[in-house]
Amino acid sequence: MQTKILIMGPPRSGKSTLISKLLDHFRKENLRTRGFLTPEVRKNQKRIGFDILDISTGERVALARKGDFDTPHHLGSYALFIDAFESFLESKLIPECQNADVILIDEIGKMELRSALFERLIRETFIRETPVIATIGLNVRHPIKEAILQQSNVIQYHLERSNFEKILTEILERMV
Repeated sequence: MQTKILIMGPPRSGKSTLISKLLDHFRKENLRTRGFLTPEVRKNQKRIGFDILDISTGERVALARKGDFDTPHHLGSYALFIDAFESFLESKLIPECQNADVILIDEIGKMELRSALFERLIRETFIRETPVIATIGLNVRHPIKEAILQQSNVIQYHLERSNFEKILTEILERMV
């Protein structure tokens, strides 16, 4: 089981929901599933940021927040906490992925790719023996996207709301 899957889609196409459903399935199968989710952080029903959520421990780390924060990293109206993100990668994610049956990454995004360590981790993850399922925005323009897509063992899916169930079923069949 050395499957490498890259799920692409526009915002709100269901990429994060798909990863969550895969996570639920793999947990029921008792697979050691490692990686992270990138949930929105909301206040008064407005998105104010994003966290990184370790899927094996439940630990959350702030990735980005709207507002005036003392950080050298920004993307649009978001302050990015790259140092905290990289600390999480080094202390939690990298060691945890060493003994994984499958790695889930939601997502390879513009915010996460501001980290050189994250970019290196993604490159290394996609050449490992461990199966990987990751999401990336359709409009992400970054050399890492082309590097992943050029690998002969990477299967790519273009997710839309209309093909969600079909893609979920196909990925689960590939992971058997």
